[in-house]
Amino acid sequence: MAPFSLMSVGVNLLVKSLGLFSTASVVRCSCVAPVLKRFSTTTGGPPKRPLTAYMTYVKEMHPTISRQNPGVKNVDIVRKLAQQWKMLAPEQKQPFQDASLTSKEQYKLAVEKYKAQLTPAQTAALAIEKQQKVAKRNAIRRKKELNSLGKPKRPRSVFNIFMSEHFEEAKGNNIQVKMDLHLSKDTISKKLGEKETTVGAIIRKWKKYKTTINRPRPGAPCKISPHGVRMIMRKVKDQPRTTWEELVNDLKAVGTTVTKQNIGNTLRRNGLKSCSARKVPLLKKAHIQACLKFAKEHQNDSEKAWENVLWSDETKIELFGINSTRRVWRERNADYSYVSIQRCEFNLCAKLEYRIKHLRIKHRFHPTSQREQIRHFLINWH
Repeated sequence: MAPFSLMSVGVNLLVKSLGLFSTASVVRCSCVAPVLKRFSTTTGGPPKRPLTAYMTYVKEMHPTISRQNPGVKNVDIVRKLAQQWKMLAPEQKQPFQDASLTSKEQYKLAVEKYKAQLTPAQTAALAIEKQQKVAKRNAIRRKKELNSLGKPKRPRSVFNIFMSEHFEEAKGNNIQVKMDLHLSKDTISKKLGEKETTVGAIIRKWKKYKTTINRPRPGAPCKISPHGVRMIMRKVKDQPRTTWEELVNDLKAVGTTVTKQNIGNTLRRNGLKSCSARKVPLLKKAHIQACLKFAKEHQNDSEKAWENVLWSDETKIELFGINSTRRVWRERNADYSYVSIQRCEFNLCAKLEYRIKHLRIKHRFHPTSQREQIRHFLINWH
C-alpha cells in the first residue's frame, strides 16, 4: 500500500504548490485502487495496457480543473496539464511513477492469466488479428508516404466530370440534396449517352461511399492460408517431383481441405509451373552418342573444368531414358539456371552417369544416395 499513500500525498503537495484550487476544493486521492486498475479483467477481451505516469497525472487532475474552469475547452486543459507536468520536480512525479509501475506489474499478471485461459484456436485467431492490424497500419503509412511524394490521383469518371460542371446549378446546401434535387437518372443518361442503370449505380455509390471511383473488388477468399502457402512452397522446392495429391494430403493433415486446382493456382501465383515428361524424348540415340563422345574426349579434365559444362536436369534432357509420368514443379526459364554442387544432387548424378557409361565403372549409386557420398566419390576418383 506504499504507492497508494504516496499517491495521495503527492496530489496534495501538487495542489498546494501549483495553486490551482482552494483548500476547500481539493480532492484527495482516497481511492487509488480503481485508478490503478487500467485493464479489463473480463474474459471477453485481452487486458488493457496500463497508463503511464503522465497519463495517470492527467487523469487525476483533469476532473478537478474541469469543475473549477467550466468554460475552458478540454484541449486547453490538457495543454495546461502538460506544461505543469514538465515543471514538476522529480520527487513530485515519483508517486505517479510508482503507481504506473504497480499498474504494469498487475498488467503482466493479468496478461499471463488471460493467455492461460485461451485455447490454441483462440491464440491462433489473435495472432492472425494482430497480423491484420499491422498490415493495415503499414498500408496506411505507405499510402501517406506515397501521397507525400506526389502520387498522381486516379482519373475522374464521366459522371464525376458532369457533376462538377453542373454542381452550382443544382439546388440544396449539401451534395446529397444537390444530387437528389438535380436532373433525373433518365435525363442524365440521355445527356451522357450512358445506360440508366449505370447512372443509377454511380449515384448509389456516391450516396453510400461519397466517391465515384471504382472500388477494388475483394474477389474470392483464399482457401490456403499464408502459413499453408509457405509450407507447400518449401516442400516443392525441396522435392520438385511432389504431386498434387501429396500436397493436398499435407494440407489436409493440418486441417485445410483444398482441391488439386487450388494447389496448382497457388503454385502458379508463386512463379512455379508444372512440367511433365515429353512424349517424344528430346535426345535421340545420336544425341546420346555425341554426349558420350564428348565425355570420352574430356575424361582427363579436372573437376574444375567439368563445373564449366552446362548441365540440365532429367526432366528436360532424357539422360536416363524415358522419364516417369510424375510432374515436376520449377520456376519459369529455370532450365539452365546454375545450381551449386551443395544443393543439386542430380547434377552430380549426371556427371557420374557420363563417366560411368564411358568407363564402364561397375560402381552404381542408389537413387536415394546422399550427396555427401557422391561428392566423396567425385573428389577421390581420378
